[in-house]
Amino acid sequence: MRLLLSYELLQNYPESLFKDVLDYNSNLWKILDLNTENNCGISRIILYNAIQNYNNLCRVKEEQNMIPQELSRLLIYWKNIKINIEDKLNKFNNKHDDILLMVKYFLFFYLLFL
Repeated sequence: MRLLLSYELLQNYPESLFKDVLDYNSNLWKILDLNTENNCGISRIILYNAIQNYNNLCRVKEEQNMIPQELSRLLIYWKNIKINIEDKLNKFNNKHDDILLMVKYFLFFYLLFL
């Protein structure tokens, strides 16, 4: 990377190793921040906020792309739940028609005498 810079610019930026690039607390990033602020007039806070907003925008686009997939997954899930509930109700109604009728009568008389 340094090979692409002119001699004047080389004086502004220190040599760095890969570990310096990965370490956000390294002197490399501090010097880059100060040089950007001094040379371009862009404060570090504005630059940081712009990067955060860009990253948030990328995440939002990824999440928007996932919406159709998630909706289809939820629709399949809720259809299965509906089928399971209907099956359970049918089994209950078939086995317990007499009990259900008795409960209805009990509720009717209970409400009648309140």
